[in-house]
Amino acid sequence: MKIKVSPENTIAIETALKEANGKAENFVFSSYSEIENLAENAEQCLINVYLPSYERHGARVLARSGEQVANSYRYSRNVTAVELQ
Repeated sequence: MKIKVSPENTIAIETALKEANGKAENFVFSSYSEIENLAENAEQCLINVYLPSYERHGARVLARSGEQVANSYRYSRNVTAVELQ
C-alpha cells in the first residue's frame, strides 16, 4: 500500500499500521510520528552524504520495528516492516 507521508494522511497511515499490527502493541510502529521520524532521518542521511535533491528520486529505506528474537523463546514477536521511497 502506498501512502504519502504527510500530516494530511495521518489517519490513513495509522489505520494501515493498526491493520498490519493486529493485536500487537509492543515492538511495532503504531503512530504517524514514528513513520515521520523515519522519513526525516532517511532524508537527513541523504543530505549528510551530499546527495543532491535531484538525485534522491527513487531512494528507498527499509525499516523494521524490532530486532530478531532467538528461536529459544516460546512466543514469536510481531514486527512492522516499512518501506519508504
